[in-house]
Amino acid sequence: MAADRASMFSSLRIRDYRLLWLGVSSHSAALWTENIARPYLVYALTESPAQLGGVIAARTLPQFVFGIFAGVAIDWFDRKRVLQLSQIGAFVLNVSFAVLLVAGLIELWHIYAAAAIRGVTMAFDQPARQSLVPEVVPPDRVTNAIALFSATQNTMRIAGTAASGFLIAAVGVNGAFVAIAVIYAGTVTATSMLRVPPHVPPAASGVGAMLGGLGDAMRYAWRTPTIRGAIGLALIYFAFGLSFMQLFAPLFALEVLDIGPFGFGVMMSLTGAGSLVGALTIASRSPRRLGVLVPLMMVAFGSLLILFALSTYLPGELGRAWLVLPLVLVFASGLFQSGAFALVQVIMLDAAPDQMRGRLMGLLAFDRATMMMGAAAGGLLAEAIGTQPAQIIYALLVIVGALAVLLLAPGFRSTVVGEARRGAEEREAGTREGSPAR
Repeated sequence: MAADRASMFSSLRIRDYRLLWLGVSSHSAALWTENIARPYLVYALTESPAQLGGVIAARTLPQFVFGIFAGVAIDWFDRKRVLQLSQIGAFVLNVSFAVLLVAGLIELWHIYAAAAIRGVTMAFDQPARQSLVPEVVPPDRVTNAIALFSATQNTMRIAGTAASGFLIAAVGVNGAFVAIAVIYAGTVTATSMLRVPPHVPPAASGVGAMLGGLGDAMRYAWRTPTIRGAIGLALIYFAFGLSFMQLFAPLFALEVLDIGPFGFGVMMSLTGAGSLVGALTIASRSPRRLGVLVPLMMVAFGSLLILFALSTYLPGELGRAWLVLPLVLVFASGLFQSGAFALVQVIMLDAAPDQMRGRLMGLLAFDRATMMMGAAAGGLLAEAIGTQPAQIIYALLVIVGALAVLLLAPGFRSTVVGEARRGAEEREAGTREGSPAR
């Protein structure tokens, strides 16, 4: 057991990974507090599921527009500096938004504008941070390091959502957003202390070379089954799976279950607890046959979401005790949700050549654009046919999409961590000629 624990937290023995981890911890605490406070604020102002979807879209669209080019910037410029600038921008935004709230000046358009600006900073933050992981840990610890990131994010989901629900219930939504600004200062501080190897940019410079390098990454992703399959699974996850967290969960809490903001925080904390258990299991075992494991995890996630939605049809005459069932199912869904996407990121990092890592991770911005469309469509669908039927339809799409990748993509199905990297290096050598990124 002691050996398992040592293996589970092995990446934390590395100083610079600890700093990345501390940055992720404070970033995630602020983010999950915001993910509870923002939907509650929007719903309090509008009582509209469509507006909830619209704010999600406003946040996600910039991640798509800028995320693709963020990957290019990460390969051409110093990755730590890119990460720092994105985090300083987010900190200033959080402080400004909190001031507007406390001053009583907040309007709906402010929420849309803040969501859009936050989307821009997130577009650079996520691929920059992920691209730094292989620079601070050895290759055999990448799965462990990414899984610990996921575990930390889910720990903060538990603490952040519970704290946010408590703050909203106790002192109003203002307190939650003030806390977000204070917490985020820790992210900026931890990143400023990070020491990473000097960044070696591609030999070619200029806008033309950068755009050509983006084209190289797209072609490389398309002809590499491992990366193509991972991007496909991420697309399904963002479009139909993540909508539960961003859209359907607040609707279930506030409209269907009628458990209020504190109950919403409890529900989200339970999903975080499930995801934490799943992520720590991955960190301790560092699985390698991810081409089969990840699609099956997504099938399990979608199936549990269907059971959760069906459980909310139980008659209210049973008393409040029946709430135990949907809450247990929410916890169970968390076991598979975040872990599946964490392993998608491991696959991408494992298969990506070092000098193309930022661009390939940036391609996940295409998938985040589907979150925008999925959330907007989900809000309209929930308004048209109801929250429960809409959630069931989205969960079915997660299951069908994951099974399609598993059954129809043998190149991805055979993915094994370590072997994917060797295959990537062989393809890199075979396509070295004529690439401005090399």
